Amino acid sequence: MPLFEGDLAFAGTLHGGGEAASPAGVALTKDALRDVEQQQPFRVETTADSIVATLHCISVKLDNREHRAWNAMNRLMDHALQVPKAQTGANLGQYLQSDIFPATRGDACMLDSDALDTLEAFYGRPFFGQSTATRLSAFNCFIGTI
Repeated sequence: MPLFEGDLAFAGTLHGGGEAASPAGVALTKDALRDVEQQQPFRVETTADSIVATLHCISVKLDNREHRAWNAMNRLMDHALQVPKAQTGANLGQYLQSDIFPATRGDACMLDSDALDTLEAFYGRPFFGQSTATRLSAFNCFIGTI
C-alpha cells in the first residue's frame, strides 16, 4: 500500500516529533507491529494460564481460611487441628498425606526440626527462625494456632 506524504506527517505527529516520519521508520514500525501480531496468540494463552493459576491459588487460600479459623477456635491443648492445603509450590491445593502434621494443638508445640523441615518442603515455604522454638512459632502462625 503506497504511503502518502500526509500519512507520513500524521505518523510523525503521533510519535510526538511534530515532523514527518521517514518511509524507513514507518516500515520498521510496520515490521514491529507484524511481530507483535504474530506473538498475540501466545501472549493470550500465557495470560489465560496465568489467570487460571492465580484463581486456583486464591481458591486454595480461601479454603485455608476455614481450616485456620477452626485451628484458632479453641485454646485447649487437645483441640483437634485441621490440615491446611499447600498454597504454593508443586503441591499447590493438596492436603498433606502424612502423619507429620500435628493432630492436636499440643502436638503442634512438640514438633522437632526434622518434622518442620518436612512440613516446609511440602508447603513450599520456610518457617524462619534461628531455633526450633522460633520455627515452631512460625509454623503455628501459618496453621492458625497463634
